Amino acid sequence: MLSICFFMVSLFITTIVATYQNLSALIVKTSACDSVFSGETVLLPITLENPTRKNKIGLSFSFEGGDVHTVSIVEQSQLLKLPFKTRFRGYLTVPRIKLKSVYPLGLINCWTWLRLDFEGIVYPSVVEMPFRMAVGEQDDTEDGQVLQAGMEEFEGLKTYQKGDSLKRVAWKQYAKTQQLMTKQYSEHKGDDQCFDWFALPGFQMEERLQILCGWVVKAHRQNSDFSLKLPNEFIALGSGEQHLHICLRALALFGSKVVSNV
Repeated sequence: MLSICFFMVSLFITTIVATYQNLSALIVKTSACDSVFSGETVLLPITLENPTRKNKIGLSFSFEGGDVHTVSIVEQSQLLKLPFKTRFRGYLTVPRIKLKSVYPLGLINCWTWLRLDFEGIVYPSVVEMPFRMAVGEQDDTEDGQVLQAGMEEFEGLKTYQKGDSLKRVAWKQYAKTQQLMTKQYSEHKGDDQCFDWFALPGFQMEERLQILCGWVVKAHRQNSDFSLKLPNEFIALGSGEQHLHICLRALALFGSKVVSNV
């Protein structure tokens, strides 16, 4: 009986040492992440380096209250891409990550909290809304009505014909000439657009950024030239992938206080 007790104590002590050594000397490195839109999941690249001769086995990574992701074995170097769902725009900030080992017998739980920095940008989430110009930059028709750009553009007047919509009758023109004229519009193709912060009065800051983000993404998909105007920044007319990411970055980092993802 006494020998069994000694055996169990020695096994317990050996397990403690083996579990600790399974984490000991492990090197954890991070690298740059892909940019994503708020609400999307980013894959956090974590490189595990093992400078020892003994393999690291059954390591698990998790956020507090989140799913557990296991690395079965680390011989010399192993890349882990840990999924993390973003919540806010700005520089990517990640809450602490729990690194745990229960190797070899599962009797002992050895763990530590990692606070890692990842280089990445989280763009505002995309909100789709018809494009509009700022009040001072809109095209006015002859009767002083404001045209919402992005959908149609005022092209001119034509003689009224039966069946024309009364909403498009140029009533001020009629008051002057006593002749019914109908306003003609052409579809706006979205070229050379200026996405202006001040075109969205009545919206909260985050709502404006999300709508501007939607306009930027849509214009890029249509291969249109566009510029971006923020209260303290103006990005000149351009197109292409680089121009897209410059504008999205400006939207992501807008404001003196960037919201944390933690």
